[in-house]
Amino acid sequence: MKTGKYMIYSFYNKGTNTYEKEFFLPDDSFQRLMTRLLTIASYKEKGSQIAGVLYVDKESYLNARLTATVEDYIYEDQMEQETRRKYKCGQLDRDVYLDTLKMIQDFKWTCLKKIDMQIRRMVREDFDVENEIALQLYDQYLQAIL
Repeated sequence: MKTGKYMIYSFYNKGTNTYEKEFFLPDDSFQRLMTRLLTIASYKEKGSQIAGVLYVDKESYLNARLTATVEDYIYEDQMEQETRRKYKCGQLDRDVYLDTLKMIQDFKWTCLKKIDMQIRRMVREDFDVENEIALQLYDQYLQAIL
């Protein structure tokens, strides 16, 4: 990764034992600076602390955002498999099962659309896409809509 003005914050919440990432554009305006500071304050108010900060260039920033979207898609895919397993074992009611699958499918489709937009932006700006899974999901999305 190359150094730049784009920021990637990692927050750790000890209470839930989870990490979260936040992406920030360069502080080119007062509004962006205040948005970043208020977001950090919000995380701290909820019990999180800053685990790390990366200052990266635009290409690395866009690749990191793409990777985060892919991670969201993979998580939802795992939740879909888990939901199907629970239903087969009789742990879920049919209505709950169907509603849950609908929500998961909607979010996965949203992730695919985000991946499409992110990859097209990177191609337009002549940046390399470093995430192979993202490229496979992009192909899957294109096949679904064509």
